[in-house]
Amino acid sequence: GVNLAPWLLRIAKNQCYDMIRAMRRRPADSLEENLTNPLVERVQGGRSPEEETLRGELAAEIQRAILSLPAEQRLLVTLIDVQGFSYEEAAEAAEVSIGTVKSRLSRGRARIRDHLRGLGELLPSEFRQTS
Repeated sequence: GVNLAPWLLRIAKNQCYDMIRAMRRRPADSLEENLTNPLVERVQGGRSPEEETLRGELAAEIQRAILSLPAEQRLLVTLIDVQGFSYEEAAEAAEVSIGTVKSRLSRGRARIRDHLRGLGELLPSEFRQTS
């Protein structure tokens, strides 16, 4: 039989690139569009409108941080942290060794972490630096 895994992983890799290109082209939502009715005290998931707004802003910052990564790091962060690929699947899709996946993923995550540390109050309290 024919091994379809490399072909399917190549399709997934190309889909990730397409998603990244689409995220770059899509304009950011305005804050006004994301605000809920102020009369509503709670929104989905039991979060307050303020919590929901902060959550949306944090998601947008994470997306910006991912888009700012070099292409090889961005691909692996997207495959593993966004799409849920295993290291082995990501290595096959990116056509690199597992060691390369680990190092690029580590560098990418560190860059995202550094980007997010500069956000201060936007981060949930358990993720803020207190030094």
